[in-house]
Amino acid sequence: MSGKYILAYCKFFHCSADYLLGLIEMPTHAETDIHAETGLSTEAIDRLIEWNKKTKLPRSDSYHNSILFISDLLECCGVQSVALAQNVYNYLLCKKISETENLTSKITKGIHDKYEVARVRASYKFLDCLEYIYIRILKIFQLKESLQKTYSKTNEEKYWDDILGV
Repeated sequence: MSGKYILAYCKFFHCSADYLLGLIEMPTHAETDIHAETGLSTEAIDRLIEWNKKTKLPRSDSYHNSILFISDLLECCGVQSVALAQNVYNYLLCKKISETENLTSKITKGIHDKYEVARVRASYKFLDCLEYIYIRILKIFQLKESLQKTYSKTNEEKYWDDILGV
């Protein structure tokens, strides 16, 4: 195959030639590297990149806040975020089984009970993580207030605060 055709395919599919030739698993080398380090799927990587790009647009608070939430969840929750992920996974798995059983009219009480237990556990772990993030943010604000009381601002800092509306 001619190099110009490979290049045309790469541009059309937004991927590298290595991907087209089967040398890498993901469409780009960057995605391949991210996947190798994190285990995230192509769709998850693309979604995070898309959200991050949208944070630079006007009125993008929801995307920015979503990225911050995911970052905080991964940074500060440790074992709690692992427990949350496991419980959400169990919930989604039970939900999928339950929906499949509903479609074939063979739903059993046991499957439904597992689905409900997984849903409740995921909810509680999610609340635990939110509480942990809230406490962390609260501590940061308390530290900031404490520092502001301890160290008074210079006249120049006050001047710039007035200009910037801080």
